[in-house]
Amino acid sequence: MYGHLSILWPLLATSLVACGANVRGNDPQTPPRDASPDAASPGSIERCPSRSGSARGRWETVDLPREFSGRANASVVAVGGALAVIGGYGERTVVTDNWLFDPRSARWSRLASAGLTANARYLRVAAMPETREIFVWSSLERRGARIGLDGSSRELPTVGAPRTHVQRVVSVAGVVFVGGSTTDGDHDEFVLYDPRADRWEAVLAPRAQTSRGSYALTAGAGEVLVWGGSDATTGTGVPRNDGWRFDVTARRWSSVSRVEAPAPRWGHDAWWIGDSVLVWGGNNGSRALRTGGRYFSAPDAWWPAGDLGAPGPTENVGSFEHPAAWTGSDLYAWTLTAGGAVDAGRYDPRVDRWSAADPPPQATRRRESSTVWVDCGLYVVGGRDVQRREFTREVVRWVP
Repeated sequence: MYGHLSILWPLLATSLVACGANVRGNDPQTPPRDASPDAASPGSIERCPSRSGSARGRWETVDLPREFSGRANASVVAVGGALAVIGGYGERTVVTDNWLFDPRSARWSRLASAGLTANARYLRVAAMPETREIFVWSSLERRGARIGLDGSSRELPTVGAPRTHVQRVVSVAGVVFVGGSTTDGDHDEFVLYDPRADRWEAVLAPRAQTSRGSYALTAGAGEVLVWGGSDATTGTGVPRNDGWRFDVTARRWSSVSRVEAPAPRWGHDAWWIGDSVLVWGGNNGSRALRTGGRYFSAPDAWWPAGDLGAPGPTENVGSFEHPAAWTGSDLYAWTLTAGGAVDAGRYDPRVDRWSAADPPPQATRRRESSTVWVDCGLYVVGGRDVQRREFTREVVRWVP
């Protein structure tokens, strides 16, 4: 019965949601709206020339400059068609050499350090494509910088800057949305940075929002989605599955439906994939999760994501790493358990299906690695070898 709803969806969606109906289909090929996830990324995998000669693609090693430091938990971001690698921690605790890699010329160049020396745990990074710069903020030092792709840098203003620990940052509609921790009361701190005016603007939190940690933050189509996380007001870290949308132009918050939403979680990832937001992974406080869902802002509805064939153990494993990146057409993810088991897969939201994939070479040495899709390549930067107690300098990429 439910499968027929997808055919009539454009006519029924508004009335069904308004009546509080439990709208869900069981046909994975007919989500609430026509899916066009690759509209979110100019580097969609489907627009990439095949270089591997294999349906599963190929992993290859990227040559590095001699001065490139081994690191874990680096901040990596795609900007101007290039890969930017900012900070991380290594043998000397804090890594301060920053780099830019141009895939077309296969050349590395140094980026300014801007004098920021905070541990990666306190560093947050976002691309500012309009100005061809990288936004970098250090919560520990309570200061930040704009790092140019040409090697320049300049400090961010301190007046109006975030006062609390910054959890997430994301670029949207020409500004940077900064999501912080709790300030006075039960609300988290949210701030906008406008690179054109070089100033901060405070954003009032939604009235019903409560302080939380490890939430997901993603943006697209002029909106920001804040979802999930652990409840910081209870002191027990109770996982949540509620959230809010912020319209950057109107400066207005809207609530997110919880009907058919993914199970409560924290430490998960979210990607704006064109017509919807894809949520995957995380932890519910007792075990790691290999499940997720898709959120459609119109008509404010969730669509479950299948987990058949998803990477990761199906038994109750307390925790495991799950690096993942959106390629513009599908999600590439792999998992690492404490026991050394490795699994990988690719999820296509248009058909709600996981398929087998190859993890990066020597994946067990890449704990706390960093992942991003840039110009037809999936890059994995650095990592930590727990057994050898060393940090890898290696950068590898997967090409279709």
